[in-house]
Amino acid sequence: MIDFKERAYARVSLAAEPAAAPERMSAIENISLSGARIRTDAPEPVGSQIELALNLPGEDEIVVQAEVVWNSRRPIPAMGVRFIALEDAAREKLSRFLYRRQGQD
Repeated sequence: MIDFKERAYARVSLAAEPAAAPERMSAIENISLSGARIRTDAPEPVGSQIELALNLPGEDEIVVQAEVVWNSRRPIPAMGVRFIALEDAAREKLSRFLYRRQGQD
């Protein structure tokens, strides 16, 4: 039997702001190779596509295209995004960052 609660990729906490994103996005709360949870005052509608430039500690900035897959206004406004376009070099940088951070949360 498949446990649907398991994630395809490990997630790590990331208290950082997107480098280039709409000003209303305030913080990336966690991130994985497949997507991120973003705390924001004004979540985008589900299905919206956004571009994020992320400054990962210890890595150069990466740019990702993402699709909003869920949003919530309560109790804390946030949205979940799935990465839909991540170049190989960016995927490698994100993978290295996640590997270094595993076990630190």
